[in-house]
Amino acid sequence: MAVDKPNDLFNNEFYQSAADYLPKLSKGLMAIAELMHNGNEADGAYFFTKATDGLRWLAGFLRNIESFDYKKIEELGNYLSSLLDAWENDDYVLIGDLLEYELVPFVEQVNTCILS
Repeated sequence: MAVDKPNDLFNNEFYQSAADYLPKLSKGLMAIAELMHNGNEADGAYFFTKATDGLRWLAGFLRNIESFDYKKIEELGNYLSSLLDAWENDDYVLIGDLLEYELVPFVEQVNTCILS
């Protein structure tokens, strides 16, 4: 996954905001996964609903990067679809697993690409 960074100020600020936000998103998703795995579904569900804004932001960010591999955006969409299915089935263990093993590594990979 490669990301070409633009030179203009607006886009540099756009990338900087992503570099600042993505570690927070990753940390929050991992905390939600831990809540789900530890049987604290109520708090996990509460924070998960808050995290959906961050996931929407990430999807929008990726769509605005011309050089970003669209297969990765599709991959994110698949993760989000799986999360929705798990949510609809009240499968909090699966939500925790998807967050920990799929979404957190994905967010970290995007952040690494932005920083490199």
